[in-house]
Amino acid sequence: MLPPLLQMPTKPEPPVQKELPPPRENPPPEPIFNKSSYGFAWLFLFMGVILLYISNNSNSSSGQALLMGSIMFLVGVLGIYYGVNNNIKAKAKYEFEKKSYSSKLRLYKQGFKLELENYYSRLEESNKSYEENLKFYQEIEAPLYLEALNLYNLETKNIKSKEYIQTFRRQKVNEFLETVKKPEIHPASENIRKGVAEKKFLLRLKYYNIFADKAKSYKDKIHSNYTINFNKDSTAISFLPDITYYNQENGLCIDIEIDEPYVGSTGTPIHYIESKDYLRDKFFNENGWIVIRFAEAQVVNEPFICCKIIDEVIDKVLLTDSDQEKTKIKHIKRWTKDEAHQMAFKRYRNSYLGIELIEDLNLENHESTEQTAVSY
Repeated sequence: MLPPLLQMPTKPEPPVQKELPPPRENPPPEPIFNKSSYGFAWLFLFMGVILLYISNNSNSSSGQALLMGSIMFLVGVLGIYYGVNNNIKAKAKYEFEKKSYSSKLRLYKQGFKLELENYYSRLEESNKSYEENLKFYQEIEAPLYLEALNLYNLETKNIKSKEYIQTFRRQKVNEFLETVKKPEIHPASENIRKGVAEKKFLLRLKYYNIFADKAKSYKDKIHSNYTINFNKDSTAISFLPDITYYNQENGLCIDIEIDEPYVGSTGTPIHYIESKDYLRDKFFNENGWIVIRFAEAQVVNEPFICCKIIDEVIDKVLLTDSDQEKTKIKHIKRWTKDEAHQMAFKRYRNSYLGIELIEDLNLENHESTEQTAVSY
């Protein structure tokens, strides 16, 4: 577990000078005299005169030429009349707009001048504000950030240091150990039968530190009669560990389980994959205990290595472990119920238990975690 790092200080952004677009000139358009062109009317007039002339000097089709000439002459006269009339009106409108244009232009120039003055005023304020912000950034924000960044780097370096991490982990371990449910002596533990190899391994574990030539001793920390939540009048679940490690100085508790594949006296499969050992593990874990499980063959064939593994777990939890390579033990695959039946049929446990332990097999009797809610 590593301590959480501090939040890195946020780097301030330098001020950005705003760009103010200058006002765009948009003067009022000058008036234009749109003179009407009525050349088509003169054409109709001319053609009408010709047709009328032809009708007067010709004997044939004079009626038709007279009609067409009269119409074209009339259209030409009307066209010229409306054209001249429109030009007179357009000229009057043009003269009127021309007179008012100068006043419009004057008003526009006055307004545009005010716009320019306002623009230069805002531009001056913007430049002044930018200079002030830039000065504040250079003299205050940036130095403060660099100071905070240096402090952050120093604190981060300190947090990542081995000493700080060790202190942090010890604090967390102490907090964890304060939550561990303390064990109590089971009043009837002497009457509960256990596996034949447990007593021998318990003695080996009690005096392990003496054999290992260490300054610490497990003699007063190894027990076979400790449990938690025991109340004979209560229906609460309680389990009796095979072996209990309990350090009264720091509160560390470990449930050390020795798993046999079957009960010696009956051949009943136990501790198989589908069994309810997980309830026992869950019970102790929820109360802050560590659970270490060995196969019976491991504690019989390699007791010293098993003791060393327990010792390494304790050192790991209490942060007293070194960086040395961890002890390895021969792996034993956990068995299924059918495999446990087969092992019982072949008397598999007789292959590694000594003569004195084999004699005790017929007296071995376990209470299964599947038989009762209160089990040990």
